[in-house]
Amino acid sequence: MLVKNADMLVRNARTPKLSKARGILVELVDSAIKAGNPSSSIRKWVKVEADKLKVGDYEVDLSGVDRIVAVGDGKASAAMAITLEQILG
Repeated sequence: MLVKNADMLVRNARTPKLSKARGILVELVDSAIKAGNPSSSIRKWVKVEADKLKVGDYEVDLSGVDRIVAVGDGKASAAMAITLEQILG
């Protein structure tokens, strides 16, 4: 869980109903944070299987490829490049 004080937020509710509602909200917020994680997005869409690079439905044979150059821009580009490098090996 990415929400650090989730247990405290849920426990400190005044009523059981509020505690349950807070638990649901904490799960929703945690899911939203995870969905916006650039590393998670790259891992979801980019795979290497049997010398083939798969990006969504697009597939490239890597058997004749010596190097891959990734170009990115923006705040998430560094995290995405690191994850891409981990996937490619």
